[in-house]
Amino acid sequence: MSENKEAIWVAQFAANLSDGGGKNNGPRRHGPRYYSLGNDPAGYTCILGELIDGKYTGYTDTLSRPVSWSRPTYYVTNKVWESDWNNDIRNAPHNIKRTYYFQNPESPYNGQAIDFSLWGSYETNGRNQMKDTCNYIYPYWIGKVGDPCHVQAEPLRSGAGYTWKDCYFMRLAETYLNRAEAYIQLGEMQKAADDINVVRSRANAKLITASDVSIDYLLDERVRELYTEEIRDVVLRRTGKFLEYLRKNNDNPQAPAMNVRDYNILWPIPQTEIDATGGALTQNPGYN
Repeated sequence: MSENKEAIWVAQFAANLSDGGGKNNGPRRHGPRYYSLGNDPAGYTCILGELIDGKYTGYTDTLSRPVSWSRPTYYVTNKVWESDWNNDIRNAPHNIKRTYYFQNPESPYNGQAIDFSLWGSYETNGRNQMKDTCNYIYPYWIGKVGDPCHVQAEPLRSGAGYTWKDCYFMRLAETYLNRAEAYIQLGEMQKAADDINVVRSRANAKLITASDVSIDYLLDERVRELYTEEIRDVVLRRTGKFLEYLRKNNDNPQAPAMNVRDYNILWPIPQTEIDATGGALTQNPGYN
């Protein structure tokens, strides 16, 4: 990584090494399960995938084979980009894939953008709105999570959702945003703005002023720069925003705000740890 001036700590992966190597499951974790879409409005399979040895695999080399473990919220996919949607290259189509296409040469829909309104209303077409928009198709940080066109395992499943692309554990942009957070806590808003602008300027995003700076703005910027990379839970707890942001931005209608309770700001202590102290260590409130 001697030529990579962004890297501070990188998890390096390599294929088929006798002494290890591992693999990156970023596509598997973050990508949508597009291959489960079923039939298009004309009754043809929506996406046939790659043609290998005369047979369609059902998976595409550009999308790999995700299983949709982690679907971003509307806050992540839309709200944080609204102020600079067209300029910020972190929101560009080659970084975040938002449009998917029917791929079946026999279908009249072949090559058209997939639009669920083509099936008609959800009340009559038999499709599942939650599955369609939260499992099968949603914005995919394809520029971040992998290198799906260069997979080396299970070619008939386009790599099965794994790649050997190295991934960042810590990089330069994160250090600027960490220092900006410290400056905000110290009330040094201009210095915080300067650090945030280092990150924004290279993304062709509009620069900000000291009056724009707040913890909320910083948290938005961390999404724009570090989504899929950082452990958001840790950042929200550190900034005192965990409960507020979970309640405000989690948009799962089947579990609003993940049913979070005030006491969830702390984790439960394993009973084995309490027993090991002979009861000197007590359980956190709410978990008794």
